[in-house]
Amino acid sequence: MVLSAISPISGSHPPCLLGLFVLLAVATSIKIDLPSLGIATVTSIVVGLAILAYRLKRRLAAQALELHACRQRYQQIFERNPAGMCRMSLEEEILDCNDAFARILGYASRAELLSRPTHVLWDDSAGAESFLALLNKHKTVTNYERQLRRNDGTRVWVLQNATLLEASDNSPAVIEAMLIDITEHKKAQESVLQQSETNYRSLVEGSPYGIIRSTAAGKFLMVNPALVTMLGYDSQAEILALNAASELYQDPSDRLKILALFQGTRHVENIEVNWKKKDGRPILVRARGRLIRDDQGTECFESIVEDITERRMLEDNLRQAQKMEAIGQLAGGIAHDFNNLLLIILGQCHQLLAQTGPTDPGYARLQEIQAAAERAKSLTTRLLIFGRRKPLEFDVLDLNAALSELRELLQHLVGENILLVARLSPLLKQVKADRGLLEQVIINLAGNARDAMPDGGTLTIITANASTNETSAVEHPGVPCGQFVTITLCDTGIGMDSATQNRVFEPYFTTKGPGKGTGLGLAMVQSIVAQSGGHVTVASEPGHGSKFTIYLPAVQEITLPEMSAPQMPESYFGSETVLLVEDERSVRLLIREFLQSSGYVVIEAETGQQALRLAQAHQGPIHLLVTDIVMPKMSGHELARELSASRPALKVLCMSGYPGKRSQEEGASDDERRFLQKPFVMKLLLKEVRKILDSAA
Repeated sequence: MVLSAISPISGSHPPCLLGLFVLLAVATSIKIDLPSLGIATVTSIVVGLAILAYRLKRRLAAQALELHACRQRYQQIFERNPAGMCRMSLEEEILDCNDAFARILGYASRAELLSRPTHVLWDDSAGAESFLALLNKHKTVTNYERQLRRNDGTRVWVLQNATLLEASDNSPAVIEAMLIDITEHKKAQESVLQQSETNYRSLVEGSPYGIIRSTAAGKFLMVNPALVTMLGYDSQAEILALNAASELYQDPSDRLKILALFQGTRHVENIEVNWKKKDGRPILVRARGRLIRDDQGTECFESIVEDITERRMLEDNLRQAQKMEAIGQLAGGIAHDFNNLLLIILGQCHQLLAQTGPTDPGYARLQEIQAAAERAKSLTTRLLIFGRRKPLEFDVLDLNAALSELRELLQHLVGENILLVARLSPLLKQVKADRGLLEQVIINLAGNARDAMPDGGTLTIITANASTNETSAVEHPGVPCGQFVTITLCDTGIGMDSATQNRVFEPYFTTKGPGKGTGLGLAMVQSIVAQSGGHVTVASEPGHGSKFTIYLPAVQEITLPEMSAPQMPESYFGSETVLLVEDERSVRLLIREFLQSSGYVVIEAETGQQALRLAQAHQGPIHLLVTDIVMPKMSGHELARELSASRPALKVLCMSGYPGKRSQEEGASDDERRFLQKPFVMKLLLKEVRKILDSAA
């Protein structure tokens, strides 16, 4: 109280006088008798109080200077800050602001903003109310992004920090706020986001795989164009209107299994499932996906699917080809030895039959042996064809003519209780095929049709021209684009289910009882047709019969009837010298016997090296080399080359029990080197020998 009393006069009176004033004031207030204290005591008190008053004066002056400097610094910060700063009342009136604040909001000066209501700045009243609610609750709001309205009506994005200041001296509360213009930053963000969305959309829209988002109930939320194409629909809207649970899966239980996997692991990898296209055709897809939650917290599934129908078909075809290759290798491996044995059996039977007559008791048995050997020869040929180890002999054929000639045989094959109907196209194109093997194909299919109709029925054979393209894939499944001639065999038998149809061309697969089928018939049909450049399709339903369709490439060549020269009586005898080379002793002795009995001089050798030594030692001419192709150490082709170097006029006849060992493989022409496939009848051997020897050099 004393200090406050002397403060007004401290700046205009000396310190000693101030000390005296203070002493008098204190003595008066507490009723002290100053004269009783003595002059020395009073003087000391006056001096002490004078010093105190001086120091107080200095401190008050320093505080006033510091307060002024602070006010200046604050004003500079406020005025020069690049961020917009303002002070406003709770009644939404702007009390003060800096130039940056006015500039951000598009005003020429801050004077235009002072005393303005703040609602003219808010872009929306709801946003303003939300901001004020946050400020009242937390007293401070930081990094609040919002849009404000500029003076010209445009919008500006700002980052706002604000503090609610509540005065303690009953003065009204105010809001202090700072704004940073982030409009350009927002535009850059939106540009990046837009580019990201464009990239994402391009990735999804341009993906070769189907991309799906769907709900657990089966509703499609999003699909891309690849899925539309994959399923054969015309637009994304068509698929979005579907329900995956009932209209996509061939077996609805498959979807339940996938949902269970999703729930267990929240993602699936490489799941294969059967779907169906718009036209009902099956499609095999491989899917991977994950379980996510959308912005509303609802669970949905994101999946990527790949159509692997064609890939699986190719894999199945490859496995089938590998089976065929394995069987072909097996057949080719045993063919050499087996054909040599058949050659011996057939040759010896021929000799014995020639030496006996029909009245001989053993004549009929020899005929049975010969017939069995011929059947074994046919079986070997079928195995080789099935394994693609025997080359086909192609001719341009008129299928109508070939089927007409075969009709009587087919009628005997199927029996009297089956009606055989032929519907042959009158303008049928020609094909290039091995006639004998094609007839075997028709006979096999007719035999199967007969077995499928034990109580009788109808077998219809239809020929037609067919043109296939991409739009006819449903009508001709699995057949490439091109011009074809078709042979279709339809029966009214018991039919087949889909599982049987999937395996019908497998080697050794049969539905017949023990001893009634080898399982090679249809496999051989497919092999022969494939080697002819064609395709076989099957369509069947239990109780509704079966339909096999053979597609053979059409050709433009026209065949003319051959004009045969008058036949002269054939003579297979000769006196020329023949070098016979065969590593199988029994075969060699049999051929030597036939050649010698026909008048030929035979030099025989077991190996190529032995043949070279014998040829070198022989002084006279050697007219013909008859050699097996596959022999130890030196092949027949190598032997022929060695001998031809020293004997240029030498002619060559090759033979082999291995399939496909043609003389042309070693570069020799047909004029220089002929070929016989074992087993053969001796009459054919003698005929070929004579033909080669009589040919021009």
